[in-house]
Amino acid sequence: MKFIPLFLLLLLLSSCSLQYTINDQGGMRPKEAGFFNYKKHPFHLQDTLRLDTNSIYITHIQYRNSLDSARSCYVYYRFFNTGQVRICSTEKNKLPTTEEINNMKTGTVGYYKIKKNGRIKIEYLILVYTGRIQIWKARFDGADLLIHDNDPAETMNVMIPKWAKTTRFKKMKIADMTHSRPDW
Repeated sequence: MKFIPLFLLLLLLSSCSLQYTINDQGGMRPKEAGFFNYKKHPFHLQDTLRLDTNSIYITHIQYRNSLDSARSCYVYYRFFNTGQVRICSTEKNKLPTTEEINNMKTGTVGYYKIKKNGRIKIEYLILVYTGRIQIWKARFDGADLLIHDNDPAETMNVMIPKWAKTTRFKKMKIADMTHSRPDW
């Protein structure tokens, strides 16, 4: 009977361990290879007419930092035909350079799947407490990508909630993009 409290304490301590690492270039990566659910059954992009792996999908955002001052930056998604995705932001208010786009060590990482109806589900690592998975839903609007912010409790729902904020990510073709294999 006295082993039950000890077991519960060990279980609690083991569940609070960090599930990610930050590399020397500030990129956030999961510690374990099996961290992502979508990695277990990876998606392989067949239709490159819809999702272009020679482009990034970019938007300009404004936000407030902890000192409550307004900031802005660019956020972009880079998709790979292996079902992997890298999400990065720029410093200050400048567009990313080709060197930044080709640097596989920066940003946060994840996986994506495209459903038969053309909807995309993006599973990626976010920095909340010890690190966890967030799923965002997206859809195409012409060449652009519309990404819907979701409540984590709603992430398994197939429908996009009416209250979800939608952000348009414009497709931007990158001439000198390198095609190396992601290491996550």
